[in-house]
Amino acid sequence: MTDTAKCTIRPWRLEDAADLAQLLNNKNILNNLRDGLPYPYTKKDGEDFISSMRSADPTKTFAFAITADDKVAGSIGVFRCDNIHSRTAEMGYCIGEPYWGKGLGTSAVKQVCNYIFEHTDIIRIFAEPFDYNAASCRVLEKAGFHLEGILRKNAVKNGRVLDMKMYSLVKEEMGMQVIDYYNCDRQEHWLEQIKKSDWAAGQFLYELLNENRFKNTVGEKSKVLLLVNGDELVSFCTYAEKDDIQPTELTPWMGFVYTFPKYRGHRYMEELFLEVERLAKAEKVHDVFISTGHTGLYEKYGCEFYQMMDDMSGESARVYRKHID
Repeated sequence: MTDTAKCTIRPWRLEDAADLAQLLNNKNILNNLRDGLPYPYTKKDGEDFISSMRSADPTKTFAFAITADDKVAGSIGVFRCDNIHSRTAEMGYCIGEPYWGKGLGTSAVKQVCNYIFEHTDIIRIFAEPFDYNAASCRVLEKAGFHLEGILRKNAVKNGRVLDMKMYSLVKEEMGMQVIDYYNCDRQEHWLEQIKKSDWAAGQFLYELLNENRFKNTVGEKSKVLLLVNGDELVSFCTYAEKDDIQPTELTPWMGFVYTFPKYRGHRYMEELFLEVERLAKAEKVHDVFISTGHTGLYEKYGCEFYQMMDDMSGESARVYRKHID
């Protein structure tokens, strides 16, 4: 199984043991994993692990080598829980240090989740990275996982008491993707979906798009981002040069932020925030701004209150800032 030629996941082979040992005989890897792996990590340790995975119950253990050019670059596994949680599974993975920063982790996670949801009755996959492991958290976020919460003081590793993060992906979310309204097929379909929003600002966005006034209003480089699930529109927002806070030199803005009622309560908007972050990084932008009348809505996405400002109608609005690392 392959994703964008970055890597392949396949069943373990005994002859992979030497490559696996070379990757895991590294404190930088082991420091981000649970305890129990030997150090130094030898070829014999690799053989024992591979043998145990190959002989495990195939309805409960789904273990794969992550390979690049058929050379082992990492390990990934999904392990079914039991009792009332039997349709939930925990995922663990590691990427060898020489392969860090190449997108292999995200590719492998997507592949294994697709496999599990397609070939088993598992409906939820979760992972618990250490809170400090930003790279692993980013892998999960890019693969579509949602942060459910912080597991406070949940582990003791190397003598330190650590928080962990709980991420999960459920089966029906696998079809979700973020698309750009101006660079997608079926614009008329998505325009009609926006029109169905029960929000005055959503109706205004529909009018701007339908009358081809959107870019003239908020800037030629502005985008309309849609989080879609098959034919359904889940959420939408804009990434624009201007907002209704005028005049101001602040830019860019995330606006028209909306999630349809049936999808609320699941933090799906996080997918749009991640896409806005990606766009901002590509433009070397360090801050994105949001104006709102709400309190407590955007803080959970990492935004901080910036200041009160007046909009074009003279009404006061709360302006938030999302800092882009």
